Amino acid sequence: VAYPVELLEKSDCLSTCARVYCVTGERLLHSKPQTLGPKPDSLSGPVDQQSLQAKQVLPSPLDWKSFLSSTKEARLKTDSSCLAMIEAEQGALFEVIRRALQSLRKNKGPIQEQRKEISAVIQRCYKRYKQYALYKRMTLAAILIQSHFRSFHEKRKFQQSRKAAVLIQQYYRSYRHSLRHISYPCLLAYSSLLTKKQNQAARKILRFLLRCRHRAKEQRKARGPESSTPGSAHSPISL
Repeated sequence: VAYPVELLEKSDCLSTCARVYCVTGERLLHSKPQTLGPKPDSLSGPVDQQSLQAKQVLPSPLDWKSFLSSTKEARLKTDSSCLAMIEAEQGALFEVIRRALQSLRKNKGPIQEQRKEISAVIQRCYKRYKQYALYKRMTLAAILIQSHFRSFHEKRKFQQSRKAAVLIQQYYRSYRHSLRHISYPCLLAYSSLLTKKQNQAARKILRFLLRCRHRAKEQRKARGPESSTPGSAHSPISL
């Protein structure tokens, strides 16, 4: 069984602290309490002062360091002895590892095939989505182009019709202005032309009337005086 490293380190620290606490407690218990007494005489020997100093002096840092290192080494040895596996356990562990590797190798091929199939399906779907997005963008662009072209065509037709209307209005206004400001000789020529046509028509009418009158006289002469009646004195055509 494998223990985590952090747990081992925490257990080592706790064990060392407990041991140090026990050692210091034992020393304090075995040490005699200091009693207040008279001051020692200066004549007393230096042996009493040395003994008092030896009792009051604490262990040095080197002693503490060596003590802690020794306890740590002992703890590591005990832990390593506890963690050591026997041959049967090692064989069982190797067998479990071998079976895990075999199952992983067996499942590796199908997993790779599944990954390939999944990647192919994803690629197919992505290509179809790209084609659909491209088709949608093309249709939107075609609709936009058609709408712009229709609006441009209608605008162009309106501009052409407006320009033609403006030109027609300009020509009509210029024509009316020219009719209003015709010169007097032109009017005389136009009036003379009208009178000439009227005179020609009057002459034709008079010729026709004279011809009719002459025919009536000739017919009357051909009939003679017998055919004359009292009502025939009046001429059929009077001018």
